[in-house]
Amino acid sequence: MWMVILVCAAAAMLAAALIFALKERTEQDSAVSRGNLSASEEPGAAGEQEAIESAAEAPDGPEDGENGQGKTDLRPDPSKPMAALTFDDGPSAAATHLVLDVLEEYQVSATFFLLGRNISEDVYGDVQRMAALGCQVESHSWSHRRLTELTAEEIQEEVEKTSDAIYAAAGIRPTLLRPPFGSYNDEVKAAAGVPLFCWSVDTRDWESKDPEAILAAVQENAFDGCVILMHDIYDTTAQACQQVVPWLLEQGYQLVTVSQLMEARGVVLEAGGAVYGSAKP
Repeated sequence: MWMVILVCAAAAMLAAALIFALKERTEQDSAVSRGNLSASEEPGAAGEQEAIESAAEAPDGPEDGENGQGKTDLRPDPSKPMAALTFDDGPSAAATHLVLDVLEEYQVSATFFLLGRNISEDVYGDVQRMAALGCQVESHSWSHRRLTELTAEEIQEEVEKTSDAIYAAAGIRPTLLRPPFGSYNDEVKAAAGVPLFCWSVDTRDWESKDPEAILAAVQENAFDGCVILMHDIYDTTAQACQQVVPWLLEQGYQLVTVSQLMEARGVVLEAGGAVYGSAKP
């Protein structure tokens, strides 16, 4: 008698387990069809595709500018002060990564105008890190020659070779050119093929090579919408960034890329004519 009861009980338990499993499977399949499972739950190929499509449509994710430039999690607030840190003449194996360390520590963006001749394989990682941190990677010509002394063909070669070098390093192409020495004329503007971008605050870090003097130049001259010029080829500039960045943040500045600055202020960048260097309210 007891044996019969035990067998019946075991059979009932098995049937209940099967019914529960079938119900759970049905609910899971229904969730997959609605795209309600996250990628971490590994719902199978169909569910993974749903998760990918859902992530691609998410409105709160990072947004890319052209060619992925200036990627950031949050757009700057146009009603609040902002400034754009820019660095010329790199990348440098000695100093660029130190500048990037500061930017990463404070979770801010900057714009790097690179010299094509300096983009060797040993600094590819730095260029890729710039993009990964949401910085903007742009051109400062190939060889730092004064473009006003070159022919149109030579200017185009300076631009194109640098574009190819940046693409080889990080898979993006520059959309702006900072002319060496800030030197340009109508021929340069026409031949460059991209907007020219200069600056409005010159720290003269190449001259002083003094972190305190660099900080003082920023403190004395920064304004809402300014573009600050530094060079990521000097250790002293990297040291200055450890003071410049927190000081600007303490003053209420949002530190953004040059394209973010222009977009926030409603400035449309155009090639062949205008030259840019600030975006005041």
